[in-house]
Amino acid sequence: MTGFNRNTSMEYRPPEQPHPQDPNQEAHRRNPLRGIWQQRWIVVGMLIVAMAAGVIYILRATPIYQSASRISIDQNGTRVVRDIDGYVGPNPNFLVTQCQIIKSRAILGPVAERADVKQMACFAANKENFVGYLQSKIYAEPGRRDDIITVAVKTTSADEAAQLTNFVVESYQDFLTKQKKNVASETLKALRDQKNAIDEEYDKTVLAKKDFQQKNSLFSFSDGSVNPTYTRLNELMSAKTRNSIEMYEAQDNYDQAKQAMNDPAKMELLLDTLPNRSASYEIKRDMRDQQMKLAGMQGSYLPGSTMLSGAQSMLKQLAEEMQEEDKKLATAYLAETERKYKACMTLDGQLSKDIGEQQHLVLDFNGKAAEFQALESRIQSLMRRSDDYEMQIRGINLTEDVSPMTVNVLEMAQPDPIAVEPDQAKIMFQALLAGLALGVGLGWLRDITDQRLRSADEIKAVVNLPILGVVPHIQHARTPSLRGMQLHNDPMSDVAEAYRTIRTAVYFGVPHGTAKTLLVTSPAPGDGKTTLASNLAIAMAQAGNKILLVDADFRKPMQHKIFELEKKIGLSSVLAGEADLAHAIHKTAVNGLEVLPCGPIPANPSEILNSQMFADVLSDLVTRYDHVVIDSPPVMPVTDARILAASCDCTILALRAEKSTRKSAVYARDTLRAVGSRILGVVVNDVPRKKGIYGYYYTEAEVYTYGYGASNRKGANGAKSKTNGAETAPAKELV
Repeated sequence: MTGFNRNTSMEYRPPEQPHPQDPNQEAHRRNPLRGIWQQRWIVVGMLIVAMAAGVIYILRATPIYQSASRISIDQNGTRVVRDIDGYVGPNPNFLVTQCQIIKSRAILGPVAERADVKQMACFAANKENFVGYLQSKIYAEPGRRDDIITVAVKTTSADEAAQLTNFVVESYQDFLTKQKKNVASETLKALRDQKNAIDEEYDKTVLAKKDFQQKNSLFSFSDGSVNPTYTRLNELMSAKTRNSIEMYEAQDNYDQAKQAMNDPAKMELLLDTLPNRSASYEIKRDMRDQQMKLAGMQGSYLPGSTMLSGAQSMLKQLAEEMQEEDKKLATAYLAETERKYKACMTLDGQLSKDIGEQQHLVLDFNGKAAEFQALESRIQSLMRRSDDYEMQIRGINLTEDVSPMTVNVLEMAQPDPIAVEPDQAKIMFQALLAGLALGVGLGWLRDITDQRLRSADEIKAVVNLPILGVVPHIQHARTPSLRGMQLHNDPMSDVAEAYRTIRTAVYFGVPHGTAKTLLVTSPAPGDGKTTLASNLAIAMAQAGNKILLVDADFRKPMQHKIFELEKKIGLSSVLAGEADLAHAIHKTAVNGLEVLPCGPIPANPSEILNSQMFADVLSDLVTRYDHVVIDSPPVMPVTDARILAASCDCTILALRAEKSTRKSAVYARDTLRAVGSRILGVVVNDVPRKKGIYGYYYTEAEVYTYGYGASNRKGANGAKSKTNGAETAPAKELV
């Protein structure tokens, strides 16, 4: 059964159609760890260089020796510093201060003046500034968990390091001995000076307090006494409250009296409330008597009589007198309420003024009281401090001469034959880290700048095309003929099986009868498209098809070398009209496969391929053969591949592992698509063995023996294969 004449009942799966290119696919990023692994030799090389540099530094560095002495310092004397609340604790920086003193010129200067030091080799090398040299080489630090000070000196001689360390400790002891004085006398003098200063300040503060009290005699600052300022303010506030009540009452009485002057009923009610109305009561009594008399006379006398008229006149006069008296009383009451109201208003204004002045006095008193309290507190503080100094002065024994510090040498410095510098372990560890970091950085940089396609997944992601197959590196094929006929010469090899896999992918990638012409091209020269075209044609012919392999590479033809044919007559001769197809097509050793070589290279390849003559020849070949496989020039250098791709049914793009770049692959794909080419997929050529990143691990022991026999087998040409156990030949440029 031929590849394209498969059972029509089989369900057809259309080939994967490329989607619009996703920028993320073109910017496909490799796994950084895998990339670093690919550049592992750079990492290894940098590690070796760094380690070698570390070894050279260690061998060339001058050894430095160190000797150490351990001392402890006991503090003596009387602690005289005390704050207001109590004694201050031990100075936490005491030991650090002493270490700085040990490294100072006051200690190291006398060491440099010793005669035995001047005879040392380190002194001769640093004679001009030996003290500065010692300061750069001395180490003095307190312990982290104890109060022991470690003093050490580093030099190029172990004996000199020990001697210098001991000399520094002796110089420090001499320095403390010279500083010994009568600490008690000095302390007593210091305490007295401080006490005198405090007493003087105390006297000044007491005088200031008295002067303050005299200037502010209006105020009373004594504890427990009632302050007259606050008392006066309270009295004024109470008086204002009472006056306000009286003022409101006077205003109400005045309003009522004023209304009663125009209303007799209200007038009568008002007059009833007045206390001084005795005259009105007498007139009212006379009126009642006269009314009674008049009533008696009315029964005895006729109306109009003189006695009756006189009695009526008297009654009327009494009524007028009573009305006049009531009016006088009301008028006097109104005037009295008005006067009282105005007096309350005047008093209210005066009280408000007095209260404001008194409030200012209270505020002034508060400030003065705060000042007075500050003076009082200062006096009490100075008194306590003076008493403290007095107690310390009394506790000092003037007959005792105390040294401020005692230095105890716990361990003398001894020569140490083991050098402390250079620190070999530290240097080698640093060299290891530096080499690793530099190697990884360079490897990563090399990987991200490397545009080569490194894996099948990366190729698929970048070009967005299916992978038709992966062809491993062809071993022992040093000539184009051996590489181009690998499937015929060694049909049991893994390379042959890879080409059969590609053939199967091509058969099942297109429906029957739709891919009569198959173009094989690549982005750049050396990607293996010629080898792929010849072996794919052989594989298709071995499947029972009648195949014609056309070498349309008018730039660098190779098919005539692969099949060992003459170059005199070929496709260019047919297109030029110098020969017919029958004389130009050659049979091969492979049954069903014929080859149409390129022929003489023409001067205008692109014009010839784009001519009607080539289209007619291609149409004629399609009718004669089951399939026509065309080997074309690369896409990038010339335009021939685009012309051929536009004329062929399908196109296979060949990429070479670890040689083809992303840009070239994407450019070739886009260029072929631009002319309407139908790209079936990508074939990855020349995959290095023992690298599984392209989908398979190809090793010398791994062969495909599915029914083809043992590992030592014969190829189609009868020669025994030497794949197993043979060394891999150097990789050559594919055609």
